[in-house]
Amino acid sequence: MRSFNFSSETKLIKFDIEVSDPRLWENHKLVFDSFSMKFFSKVIENTLKKNTLVSILLTDDKNIKILNYRWRKKNQTTNVLSFPLESFIKEGKYLFIGDIVLSYETIKKESIQRKINFRDHFLHLCLHGILHLLGYDHKKQEEEREMENIEIKLLSLINIQNPYLTNAEDL
Repeated sequence: MRSFNFSSETKLIKFDIEVSDPRLWENHKLVFDSFSMKFFSKVIENTLKKNTLVSILLTDDKNIKILNYRWRKKNQTTNVLSFPLESFIKEGKYLFIGDIVLSYETIKKESIQRKINFRDHFLHLCLHGILHLLGYDHKKQEEEREMENIEIKLLSLINIQNPYLTNAEDL
């Protein structure tokens, strides 16, 4: 697997990002532009503690399907997977809270099907993944409503519309 690593950092959070297939993601390098960093700052202000570290793998359907089967016994692709830690780990000045894996192909396909902006959908799924790292879930209807309401509120802070008004499938 050819990959490269980079970090994107605000004063509050650090993202260690690995891209497993740069050819897929190269058209969307701007997913971590200043707008996205503003979004993550808003998310952090409302959900995370200072000096939080999140590891993000940007990958393809093939790899996310393998991970989904290995860890969840679901032999299918998905848009995002989250791997929270049972207890957070201190790494230097940062508190590592877990890993998020996102599939370019699924996110792209969903954004086209739903007629939504790729970056907006990507940011929504990053937020969704972060909330899972923090212990939120959507297995029960009450939990799902709570998680969706948090997502809607935080996305609205940077003028991203409610993603659940687009007839989106379950995440």
